[in-house]
Amino acid sequence: QLIQVYDDTLYVHTNITKDMLDIIFKNMGDGETITASINKINMFYQTCLGAYIDDGGQSLTTDQVTSFNTIRDIFISTSKQSRVNFSEDATISDIKKDELEAKLKSAGVNLVVHGHTDEDGTPKGSAGLPIISIDRSAYKSDNPKNSSPTAAGAVSKNGKFSYF
Repeated sequence: QLIQVYDDTLYVHTNITKDMLDIIFKNMGDGETITASINKINMFYQTCLGAYIDDGGQSLTTDQVTSFNTIRDIFISTSKQSRVNFSEDATISDIKKDELEAKLKSAGVNLVVHGHTDEDGTPKGSAGLPIISIDRSAYKSDNPKNSSPTAAGAVSKNGKFSYF
């Protein structure tokens, strides 16, 4: 799964970006839920990935390859430039940030959780839509916090994250 909604929480691989949200909302047909859009994205990705495994992608059309590469780059890339979450992206206006947050809230999303970041778990976003990292980049520095892997954690009601 590239992305998943469970209850009112959206789970993504890296920070939730404007490009991710654009794809999610573009794939929502009239009257469809955000879950339906996400399921379409995940299914398309899995189908194309399977084609690459089975026949090197030879059975895919040019459009499918282009779309697959776009989705892969937007949802999986961990390059610093591609993982700025939309609420902190200096390239988009505050009005657009508020619009994206409102769309997520109206789709039933009240929390975004992601990994692959150098952040310390401090909630980002807003009080109405916290964005929380659950990846403390274990083993990437000499910081004592990174001396052992963390396998589980909990999000408290105030949005703080605790590692076990």
